[in-house]
Amino acid sequence: MKLRPTLSTTVSLSQTLTPQQIQYLKLLQMPIQQLEQKIEEEISENPLLETVEGGENIEYDTVGLDSESQEDNFTAEPITYEETTYEPAPKNIDEPKDPFEFYRRLWAEDELAARKYNFDNYDDEESEPFPIRSNVSFIENMVQQLRLQPLKEEELILGEHILWNVDSDGYLRTPLEEIVDDTNEYILEKNLERERAKIPAINSENPATQFMIEPESKVMVEQVLNNNGSKLLAPVTLDDAERVLKIIQSLDPPGVASRDLRECLIAQTLAYPVDTPGRNEALKILTEAYEPLTKKHFQTIQKMLDLTPEQIKLALNFIKKLNPKPGGDDTAPELNSVIPDFIIEKDYETGELMVVLNESTIPALRISKTYEQMRKEAQRRKEKEATAWLKAKYDDAKFLIQALSQRRATMLKVMTAIAQRQKDFFKYGPSALKPLIYKDISEDTGLDVATVCRIVNNKFVQTDFGTFELKYFFSESLPTDDGEEVSTKVIKQVIKEIINNEPKDQPYSDEKIVEELKKRGYNVARRTVAKYREQMKIPVARLRKEF
Repeated sequence: MKLRPTLSTTVSLSQTLTPQQIQYLKLLQMPIQQLEQKIEEEISENPLLETVEGGENIEYDTVGLDSESQEDNFTAEPITYEETTYEPAPKNIDEPKDPFEFYRRLWAEDELAARKYNFDNYDDEESEPFPIRSNVSFIENMVQQLRLQPLKEEELILGEHILWNVDSDGYLRTPLEEIVDDTNEYILEKNLERERAKIPAINSENPATQFMIEPESKVMVEQVLNNNGSKLLAPVTLDDAERVLKIIQSLDPPGVASRDLRECLIAQTLAYPVDTPGRNEALKILTEAYEPLTKKHFQTIQKMLDLTPEQIKLALNFIKKLNPKPGGDDTAPELNSVIPDFIIEKDYETGELMVVLNESTIPALRISKTYEQMRKEAQRRKEKEATAWLKAKYDDAKFLIQALSQRRATMLKVMTAIAQRQKDFFKYGPSALKPLIYKDISEDTGLDVATVCRIVNNKFVQTDFGTFELKYFFSESLPTDDGEEVSTKVIKQVIKEIINNEPKDQPYSDEKIVEELKKRGYNVARRTVAKYREQMKIPVARLRKEF
């Protein structure tokens, strides 16, 4: 059989996204904070874009949920977008007598705007500046405490290296050997600097010698300044690191820079007075019977340490008051906050739910009339490069304004569909959450499932029951004894309530939780209960037992 090259034609359909479509999808996926940053970048890069002063004149309608008319047939309310119209400039710039008249007017407008800005932002020279509180981070506070301790310069440098290796939860996970090596390298560099900085012998003929400090006074000053600032530093050892580490763990809060939970709890226990109830028993358990404590083998602890049940109970109550994360998961003074993309409000007169798109920080945009006239002027004068550049910026600005308007409509459409499906949640709270999947919202809105996912991701809604991520409203379903579908998140909440109300000395097993769920009308398998319990990070019954 001979092989011969042949030519053939095939017909296929493929869909490719244009750059504008890709940009629109990115805008759709952005939460409100990222969108605000994106608009600021576009304004700074595109001179044809400008914000509308007094943006409150541009109004966006909210979407209402009528309990009767929209129950069966959902349709998203149209969103009205009032565009700002502009009147042409009265001055004629097409006069051939002065071809630079347009640019003069442009500069004049900039100067007037600058004057207006300076006037609006006038500040009294005699007014005192508003005092700003100096924020000190968690680690910086610990360093300040360490500098008050009676330590040598080498030990202080070592202690600072230890503290700056502490994680956000307050634990030290970097090996001390590495910290000692890094500290010795820093000390070596410090010594080289001091060697290079040594001052040569002073020439007696220098007239400045008459202002020299007396040798005896110089020695006294050097002794005060940590025994001569030019003194070479000695290298540190692992024993020095262990000793400095113990000092750091005794600072406030105690337990910082611990290498494991046991060391953290022991350091906090040692910080309490000796006569504190349960303190000595807790220290004995943590140092000699920590492994049985983690497994809650209280009888083993009782035999090992010869403690009475009352003493063990007192020690456990003491240990419960200790902080397993002394760093508080926050080494910076700033706090992360969530800005909701939507707000669900209730009209107290009609009882209707209103869906509001939060755009309080998003500026209203328009195309600059000055640059718009510049574009027309460049076209009239047939300046190809200027015309092409201005046309590209004009198209980008026009597309961004239209994309933001379309994003607003699509966002409201999806949120309104979610609110319609989860109407009972917004009225009665999380216990009324219903099963919901992305396909349901896709069918209600006529949008693709991928588009719904883009809108839902990283978006938040503010309700009367708190601020929730939109993903919270989507969950699978489980059948009840009545044949109704219930959200899996409701099942998890019920399991959590059962465990919270269980006897502390005899916690419920997974089989017992299944029985309690059946009493409430939920038919859930034991493996499903175990999976949900692990997802909520709830330990097994043996580890939940209290003495």
